[in-house]
Amino acid sequence: MYNLGALCYLDDILIPAKTWEEMIEKLIEVFERLRSANLTLKLPKCKFGKQEVEYLGFIINKNGIKPRSRKVEAISKFPQPKSIHDVRRFLGLTSFFRRFISNYAIKARYLTQITKKNEIFKREKVQEESFETLKRDLTIQPILALYNSEAKTEVHIDACADGIAGMLLQLGSDDKWHLGYCVSKKTTQTENKYHSSKLELMAIVWTLERLRQFLLGISFTVVTDCQALIYMNAKKSSNPQIACWSLLIKELDFELRHRPGVRMSHIDAISRAPVSNSSDTLDSSIENKLEVCLTLSVEDQVLMMQYAVDTLKELILILGKDNEDRTKRRSKRYRIMF
Repeated sequence: MYNLGALCYLDDILIPAKTWEEMIEKLIEVFERLRSANLTLKLPKCKFGKQEVEYLGFIINKNGIKPRSRKVEAISKFPQPKSIHDVRRFLGLTSFFRRFISNYAIKARYLTQITKKNEIFKREKVQEESFETLKRDLTIQPILALYNSEAKTEVHIDACADGIAGMLLQLGSDDKWHLGYCVSKKTTQTENKYHSSKLELMAIVWTLERLRQFLLGISFTVVTDCQALIYMNAKKSSNPQIACWSLLIKELDFELRHRPGVRMSHIDAISRAPVSNSSDTLDSSIENKLEVCLTLSVEDQVLMMQYAVDTLKELILILGKDNEDRTKRRSKRYRIMF
């Protein structure tokens, strides 16, 4: 039914349409598909021609998508946490809606810190302010724009030692950019030691992987304050890690555009206090998609890893030359010491 634009989740079917005529045509087609599969509908549970529907915990209308009122009510009435377990419950409830708030990571920062292993629960002013801020911001019913595969699309990305973040933005009919989705994650102890170019590149690949369902089959622009793609092009043939990263996004159609950091403050804020678990690493994504890496033979994989080490790469190039040229080149590297 996906080619009709119908959305199915278990026994829930959502059929979007812009006009009554379009809706009737889609309904007839869906009914025919259900009949051919010997499936029936329970009429009292069906709703037709609604301008606003509740679907999978969200309210959807022509303006966009927002949290279900009952979920928001549960957040607004959540009592002050009295233990780390309570904090985790609250973060679990609010993080479900983190896609709606561009700076969720910053506001949840002090709460996430006390959920770490071996941390002692302490109820200080910064934790209370973080708790109340999240409750207030999620109570005002934030709205995300409905995704449109035909709209001009940009993905804004930023990275720092603390974390990486991305935003999916689409140009609306009002010629304004509307937020469609937000993602962010903390960096691991290894990742936060990357130099800025490599970290920015990792942010690009990780964000595009998280937003893959929105980006496959369309042309879009990646906006960043670092020209990391140049780094990727320069290193992809010699660094096996970079090569694997580039393979993950090879099927996506995008161009990279640089924008000065002063014009990226909206995304910069999220990256400096991300919310997603740092264990959700890019390399773990690669491990879950080993078929991408195994397209190379064992010999090619060994050669790629050898080329990643400058000394081994130089030796391989020398051994590929004639004996005379090989001796001349190596002889220049030695000096007799007295």
